[in-house]
Amino acid sequence: MFLLGTSGFAQDKQDPKKDPPAKPQPGRPIPDPKLDKSAPGQKPVIASKANREDGGQAKDSEVKNNDPMGSLPFVFQEGPFKDLQVFGYSYFAAARDNALGKRIPKAKPAEQSGPEARKKDESTDSTVKSAPADKSTSAQEKLNKKDPGTMRKDQELEETNQAPVNALQYFVGPAQMANGNVAMPAPERYQLGPGDKLVIRYSSPLELPKERIVTVESTGTLIVPVMGTKLTVRGMSLAQAEKAIVKEIQRGLRDASVTVSLGELRTISISIVGEVVAQGSYQVPSVMTLFNALYTAGGPTIDGSFRNIQLRRSNGTSRTIDLYSYLLKGDPSQDVALQPGDLILVPPATNRVAIKGEVGRPAVYEMLSTEKAKDLLKYAGGAKSTAILSRTEIRSVNPGIERELKTVDLTGDVNPAIREGDIVTLYALREEIENAIEVEGAVDQPRAYQFRAGMKVSDAILEARGLLKDAYNVRADLYRENPDKTITLLPIDLQKALNRDPAGDLALQRSDRLRIYFATEVMWLQDRVVTLEGAVRTPGKFLRLDGMRLSDLLLQAGGPLPTASYEAVFVYRKNTDGTEGPLLKPNLGRALSKSADDDVILKDRDLVVVYSIDEAQFKSKQVVTIQGAVVKAGNFLRSEALTARDLIQLAGGLRPDASEELQISHARTFDSSTSRGGEVQANKKPYQTYKVLDVLAGRENPVMEDGDVLTIPGRGDYQEAPILVEIKGRVKFPGVYAITKRGETVYDLLQRAGGKAEDGWLEGAQFTRAPKYLTSDAESRLSPRVRKLLEEIQEQAYLRALAKSDIDKIRLLNSQGGGNSSALLGVLGGAPVPQTATATDSEATKKLLQRETVSPARVLSTEEIIESGNIPIRLDEVEKNRKSQSNLTLKDGDILTIPERPTTIAVRGSVILPSTLIFEKGKTLDYYLAKCGGSTIDADTTQVLVIRATGTITKARGSTRIELGDAIFVPTRVMVAKLTDASSTFDSAIKSLTNAGIVWALISRLL
Repeated sequence: MFLLGTSGFAQDKQDPKKDPPAKPQPGRPIPDPKLDKSAPGQKPVIASKANREDGGQAKDSEVKNNDPMGSLPFVFQEGPFKDLQVFGYSYFAAARDNALGKRIPKAKPAEQSGPEARKKDESTDSTVKSAPADKSTSAQEKLNKKDPGTMRKDQELEETNQAPVNALQYFVGPAQMANGNVAMPAPERYQLGPGDKLVIRYSSPLELPKERIVTVESTGTLIVPVMGTKLTVRGMSLAQAEKAIVKEIQRGLRDASVTVSLGELRTISISIVGEVVAQGSYQVPSVMTLFNALYTAGGPTIDGSFRNIQLRRSNGTSRTIDLYSYLLKGDPSQDVALQPGDLILVPPATNRVAIKGEVGRPAVYEMLSTEKAKDLLKYAGGAKSTAILSRTEIRSVNPGIERELKTVDLTGDVNPAIREGDIVTLYALREEIENAIEVEGAVDQPRAYQFRAGMKVSDAILEARGLLKDAYNVRADLYRENPDKTITLLPIDLQKALNRDPAGDLALQRSDRLRIYFATEVMWLQDRVVTLEGAVRTPGKFLRLDGMRLSDLLLQAGGPLPTASYEAVFVYRKNTDGTEGPLLKPNLGRALSKSADDDVILKDRDLVVVYSIDEAQFKSKQVVTIQGAVVKAGNFLRSEALTARDLIQLAGGLRPDASEELQISHARTFDSSTSRGGEVQANKKPYQTYKVLDVLAGRENPVMEDGDVLTIPGRGDYQEAPILVEIKGRVKFPGVYAITKRGETVYDLLQRAGGKAEDGWLEGAQFTRAPKYLTSDAESRLSPRVRKLLEEIQEQAYLRALAKSDIDKIRLLNSQGGGNSSALLGVLGGAPVPQTATATDSEATKKLLQRETVSPARVLSTEEIIESGNIPIRLDEVEKNRKSQSNLTLKDGDILTIPERPTTIAVRGSVILPSTLIFEKGKTLDYYLAKCGGSTIDADTTQVLVIRATGTITKARGSTRIELGDAIFVPTRVMVAKLTDASSTFDSAIKSLTNAGIVWALISRLL
């Protein structure tokens, strides 16, 4: 249907309540809809459940309660009764809380928290703590020593035994009736019995008024005052007992006035069993009824029956109670007064059916065998006005055969029977309103209206209270729905329709939609807006009025800012076709003075820009810089008349290494031949040099200008900390020495230490320097990049070597007749090729291919990358020739060690007997290895290392001569078995392969 209702039509219709474009207010900036929250079309955000602090969404336990003992109605979450609650179960919600002890009692005044209560508790605690623990402790002190739980129980017991609750002054419900005594008028039907207390008041002309409380004994008798006789009152009502007592008292007291009232009800014992929340035996007041008793026990459980509750008397009689009659009809006969020994049995519920949809109370109900569908409808509160009773759906079960769906008409006399588990559904009418037309757009009341036969366009406009002032009264559009749900557009001559001319005043049909346009929607109107930007108080868009000038616009914007330039004002104007028009350059000062030439008349879409002084002319930053040998170098704001001495003081003063001169470099320099603006600039040098002492003394103190940079070089011969070196070992005066002059060498240090001792060995001297002096800045920057590049190259080389190793494995397998290509591909990472292979072949292939034959490149450690600091020198040559290359210039932290002359050499590593041997001049490496029994079987004689006494390491051969103090190290080698002979090549391996998948897997690893 085209017409969906009073709230809207089809999706292709326009918004019937669309507001016309916002009307700007003269003299005020036009609000930007993107920024102004109060702009038209932006509805205010209303707080809802979705944006509350708690998230606005109820938890599942608040909607569907899985716990049938909870305080909310039970709702089925699955099965045929899903999302339906059990009728009657919610009546006992509070009762279940009481029965299960969920409710928290309100704090009594004496238990309320507060400063006084805390003080009282503290004083009580202190009293208890200070009480002497002897046998003579009083009963009150013993009570105070009880634990809080015991004290609460005693207090509750004491409260239970207090005076009865007065039903005439306080609300008395089932809980109060069950848990305490109740003082209330006895019902007329109430029969006296053992335990009842009667209040007898009597007086006479000769006797003062007296009151006696007598109790009905277990035999059903009581003792009458005055006479002292026994009177049987069992089974009497209160009125009957009063007559009998009055008669007895008047026998002994003439003209006595006697009144009898019930002082306190007796308690009786009953039992509640079956499907109840808290079954058991209860001591309840004698006026307790069956409903109150069930309420006290928490009511029936989710499985309990409401229609077949059994009340069994001690005399053997029984009665069936239907709570539906009591809860829905208010039948008092179902709320039976209880008697001593009564037993209430709540059996399981049977014959449950559900009703949902357009009813007053959709739920699951318990039905009697004689009740039918219309009875269920009554229990559900009847059908709503929107229900379709003639198409009532019943989902039922044909017992033991099939499930079935029935559609019945409940508007007539038909009243179908229902079975256990049936679901009755009443569906609602459609939401769409059929007898309506809609008027939208530029009318006073755009909305849907009732359609009447013979209604025309003029009638619809009249229903909408006529057109608005800004309505487009030339044409309107009528949208009409066709039988195939398509839409037909009918143009309406609005003037003829308003004049009731049949040519324009067309007859309407159901679901028609009449659209009245705003003038701004169909007519192009030039934007009567001007824009003001720049150095004004309130920039923005303003409504242009007829005759509006530049001064008027500035007045509406609050005037120009103090920083505004009166010369740099521009008016950008557009042509009528929207292209850029002429540029006007009025003078702001003259415009504000109402000068006709500068106070231009504004036009639509003009853009007025008022520049600030900083934007209109160049202004350098008021900053100067100081660098070099000062405490705090950096940029500083240039204050007025700031001098070079002031700037040095702002920088914290000079450092000790400051030189004798400073230099001031200027940011702008011009040659005498350069002109700017018609004026020749003065000749100015790019920089000036001054003596530091003259500047500090004020003899020369130039004024700094914006952008100037003051630099103070340092002194190269200044050493902030002393340079210390150390000489150790066999010298006459070993120790730490300070370098007194630059260029001091190893020879000078040896001479200052008194030269070598008699047993000093200059040939084995060791020289160590800190690594920071051995690495250049460029090396520190480039080393990480070089290291990363080498690691990538090594990784690629490892992958290629691994692929070649795989080829050797495959060739070996082929030569042994075990080439299973599917297994090979699985290990190599390719897609397995289905082939027939035995389990033995697959296992052998797997073991061979998993054998590691190629190891990745070893990752270098930090110690291998950073220099050790040891520099080998020949101190014996330095002693002979000071110009020797070993005569190094000393640096801070250098250490020179001159050892004692040795007489032995050491042989270690893979030899038969590692030993220390006496040095014999001229002997070779093989000689000393033979002295140790020779090398072992796993010795790698091609990689023998000789560690010299100076710290250098030499790779030695068998004929290498060994010098005094050397240490020989023989490493071991890895025992390797080759998979193929030396003549195997990559090409021959590829040619021997027959599976294309293996070839592709290997090539991909080699690429």
